[in-house]
Amino acid sequence: MGPISVNLRNTKEIGEFVSVFYKGEQKPIARGPEGEPVEILGYGGEEELEHLLAVVLRNLVEEEHVPLQDIVVLTPSGAGKSRLRRTAKVDGYRLSETVEPGTVLATSVHAFKGLERPVVILAELGDKHLEDLRDYLYVGGSRARNHLVVLAAEPVARELRAITGVTGP
Repeated sequence: MGPISVNLRNTKEIGEFVSVFYKGEQKPIARGPEGEPVEILGYGGEEELEHLLAVVLRNLVEEEHVPLQDIVVLTPSGAGKSRLRRTAKVDGYRLSETVEPGTVLATSVHAFKGLERPVVILAELGDKHLEDLRDYLYVGGSRARNHLVVLAAEPVARELRAITGVTGP
Protein backbone atom coordinates (compact mmCIF):
# COMPACT_ATOMS: atom_id res chain seq x y z
CA MET A 1 0.00 0.00 0.00
CA GLY A 2 1.42 3.39 -1.01
CA PRO A 3 1.29 6.64 0.92
CA ILE A 4 -2.06 8.29 1.50
CA SER A 5 -2.33 10.97 -1.14
CA VAL A 6 -5.78 12.34 -0.31
CA ASN A 7 -6.69 13.87 3.06
CA LEU A 8 -10.38 13.44 3.91
CA ARG A 9 -10.12 13.47 7.71
CA ASN A 10 -9.63 17.22 8.20
CA THR A 11 -11.48 20.14 6.68
CA LYS A 12 -10.04 21.49 3.44
CA GLU A 13 -8.58 24.50 5.29
CA ILE A 14 -6.76 22.34 7.87
CA GLY A 15 -5.60 19.91 5.18
CA GLU A 16 -4.13 22.73 3.10
CA PHE A 17 -2.46 24.28 6.17
CA VAL A 18 -0.75 21.08 7.34
CA SER A 19 0.29 20.09 3.79
CA VAL A 20 2.73 23.05 3.88
CA PHE A 21 4.65 21.19 6.62
CA TYR A 22 4.45 17.73 5.03
CA LYS A 23 7.90 16.19 4.56
CA GLY A 24 7.20 13.43 2.03
CA GLU A 25 7.55 13.76 -1.70
CA GLN A 26 3.89 13.80 -2.68
CA LYS A 27 1.87 16.28 -0.65
CA PRO A 28 -1.57 14.95 0.31
CA ILE A 29 -4.45 16.67 -1.48
CA ALA A 30 -6.93 18.31 0.91
CA ARG A 31 -10.34 16.99 -0.10
CA GLY A 32 -12.17 17.29 3.21
CA PRO A 33 -15.32 19.35 3.76
CA GLU A 34 -15.19 23.16 3.85
CA GLY A 35 -14.65 24.48 7.38
CA GLU A 36 -13.41 27.25 9.62
CA PRO A 37 -10.28 29.08 8.49
CA VAL A 38 -7.13 28.13 10.40
CA GLU A 39 -6.22 30.89 12.89
CA ILE A 40 -2.65 31.88 13.74
CA LEU A 41 -2.61 34.16 16.79
CA GLY A 42 0.57 35.80 18.03
CA TYR A 43 1.53 36.71 21.60
CA GLY A 44 4.33 38.60 23.36
CA GLY A 45 5.19 36.91 26.67
CA GLU A 46 3.91 33.97 28.68
CA GLU A 47 1.24 36.01 30.47
CA GLU A 48 -0.07 37.17 27.12
CA LEU A 49 -0.17 33.52 26.01
CA GLU A 50 -2.38 32.59 29.00
CA HIS A 51 -4.68 35.54 28.28
CA LEU A 52 -4.88 34.57 24.60
CA LEU A 53 -5.74 30.95 25.44
CA ALA A 54 -8.46 32.19 27.82
CA VAL A 55 -9.96 34.37 25.06
CA VAL A 56 -9.85 31.51 22.54
CA LEU A 57 -11.49 29.06 25.01
CA ARG A 58 -14.17 31.62 25.92
CA ASN A 59 -14.97 32.23 22.23
CA LEU A 60 -15.15 28.52 21.46
CA VAL A 61 -17.21 27.53 24.49
CA GLU A 62 -19.44 30.57 25.05
CA GLU A 63 -19.81 32.02 21.53
CA GLU A 64 -19.53 28.93 19.32
CA HIS A 65 -20.97 26.48 21.90
CA VAL A 66 -18.20 23.90 21.43
CA PRO A 67 -18.34 21.26 24.21
CA LEU A 68 -15.19 21.14 26.38
CA GLN A 69 -14.64 17.48 25.48
CA ASP A 70 -14.33 18.46 21.79
CA ILE A 71 -11.28 20.66 22.48
CA VAL A 72 -7.65 19.71 23.09
CA VAL A 73 -4.70 22.01 23.85
CA LEU A 74 -1.46 20.57 22.45
CA THR A 75 2.03 21.80 23.35
CA PRO A 76 5.41 20.80 21.90
CA SER A 77 6.95 20.05 25.30
CA GLY A 78 6.02 17.74 28.15
CA ALA A 79 4.05 18.84 31.21
CA GLY A 80 7.10 19.93 33.22
CA LYS A 81 8.33 22.35 30.56
CA SER A 82 4.95 23.69 29.48
CA ARG A 83 3.91 26.92 31.18
CA LEU A 84 0.24 26.39 30.31
CA ARG A 85 0.12 22.81 31.52
CA ARG A 86 1.91 23.68 34.78
CA THR A 87 -0.61 26.49 35.35
CA ALA A 88 -3.47 23.98 34.93
CA LYS A 89 -6.11 26.74 35.07
CA VAL A 90 -6.78 29.53 32.60
CA ASP A 91 -9.52 32.02 33.44
CA GLY A 92 -11.72 29.43 35.13
CA TYR A 93 -11.06 26.71 32.56
CA ARG A 94 -9.27 23.75 34.09
CA LEU A 95 -6.64 22.08 31.94
CA SER A 96 -6.18 18.37 32.60
CA GLU A 97 -3.59 15.82 31.46
CA THR A 98 -6.35 13.19 31.33
CA VAL A 99 -9.90 13.20 29.99
CA GLU A 100 -12.09 14.42 32.86
CA PRO A 101 -15.60 15.92 32.81
CA GLY A 102 -15.61 19.72 32.98
CA THR A 103 -11.96 20.09 31.94
CA VAL A 104 -10.05 20.79 28.74
CA LEU A 105 -7.58 18.06 27.80
CA ALA A 106 -4.03 19.47 27.59
CA THR A 107 -1.19 17.22 26.51
CA SER A 108 1.86 17.09 24.25
CA VAL A 109 1.70 16.76 20.47
CA HIS A 110 3.72 13.54 20.83
CA ALA A 111 1.34 11.97 23.39
CA PHE A 112 -1.70 12.84 21.24
CA LYS A 113 -0.29 11.34 18.02
CA GLY A 114 -2.85 9.10 16.35
CA LEU A 115 -5.79 10.73 18.17
CA GLU A 116 -8.02 13.57 17.02
CA ARG A 117 -10.53 16.13 18.26
CA PRO A 118 -12.94 18.47 16.46
CA VAL A 119 -10.97 21.48 17.78
CA VAL A 120 -7.21 21.62 18.35
CA ILE A 121 -5.41 24.56 19.94
CA LEU A 122 -1.72 24.22 19.14
CA ALA A 123 0.02 26.38 21.75
CA GLU A 124 3.46 27.52 22.93
CA LEU A 125 5.03 27.58 19.49
CA GLY A 126 7.98 29.87 19.72
CA ASP A 127 10.99 28.70 21.65
CA LYS A 128 11.93 25.97 19.17
CA HIS A 129 13.64 26.31 15.80
CA LEU A 130 11.26 26.45 12.83
CA GLU A 131 12.52 23.08 11.53
CA ASP A 132 11.34 21.41 14.75
CA LEU A 133 8.11 23.38 14.56
CA ARG A 134 7.32 21.84 11.17
CA ASP A 135 6.81 18.44 12.83
CA TYR A 136 4.64 19.92 15.58
CA LEU A 137 2.57 21.84 13.05
CA TYR A 138 2.08 18.83 10.78
CA VAL A 139 1.43 16.21 13.46
CA GLY A 140 -0.41 18.53 15.87
CA GLY A 141 -2.36 20.41 13.21
CA SER A 142 -3.57 17.24 11.53
CA ARG A 143 -5.19 16.11 14.84
CA ALA A 144 -7.91 18.76 14.26
CA ARG A 145 -10.99 17.62 12.35
CA ASN A 146 -12.94 20.91 12.13
CA HIS A 147 -11.04 23.86 13.61
CA LEU A 148 -7.36 24.59 14.22
CA VAL A 149 -6.06 27.52 16.27
CA VAL A 150 -2.29 28.10 16.45
CA LEU A 151 -0.90 30.21 19.32
CA ALA A 152 2.67 31.25 18.51
CA ALA A 153 5.16 33.81 19.80
CA GLU A 154 4.77 36.91 17.61
CA PRO A 155 7.85 36.55 15.36
CA VAL A 156 6.96 32.88 14.72
CA ALA A 157 3.28 33.73 14.14
CA ARG A 158 4.32 36.29 11.50
CA GLU A 159 6.57 33.75 9.78
CA LEU A 160 3.87 31.05 9.84
CA ARG A 161 1.31 33.43 8.31
CA ALA A 162 3.80 34.22 5.54
CA ILE A 163 4.60 30.56 4.74
CA THR A 164 0.99 29.33 4.88
CA GLY A 165 -0.84 32.36 3.47
CA VAL A 166 -3.12 32.43 6.53
CA THR A 167 -4.21 36.00 7.21
CA GLY A 168 -4.19 37.51 10.69
CA PRO A 169 -7.24 38.06 12.92
